[in-house]
Amino acid sequence: MASNAAAGVTRAGIGVLFERAGIGVLLERTTARGGGPQAVITDFGMLAPRAQSEELQLVALFPDATIEEARAKVGWPLLVADAIESIDPPSTIELDTLRALNDRTKAAHARRIELPG
Repeated sequence: MASNAAAGVTRAGIGVLFERAGIGVLLERTTARGGGPQAVITDFGMLAPRAQSEELQLVALFPDATIEEARAKVGWPLLVADAIESIDPPSTIELDTLRALNDRTKAAHARRIELPG
């Protein structure tokens, strides 16, 4: 997910809701099933819910990303885990797999579907 402060707050106020209420409250206000997101992957790293509050916190960074960059992009006072992991860059096979999936998805979305009726 590409991130920036404006997008985090303007898209249904999701950033504000995470900041103030945590993921659990967001799920209670919807008909969403399941336990909610276990992680949010962004262009700077990974966020995961804090156990005590379910508020998203920074838990890992991609190479060359910084905590300051992450805080600037999310649009709310981002919590940072006590230990930040480093995320390895994707391997060639992972990138090839994702590109192939992206190509198949684009092709599927481009096909016209005729509904009976």
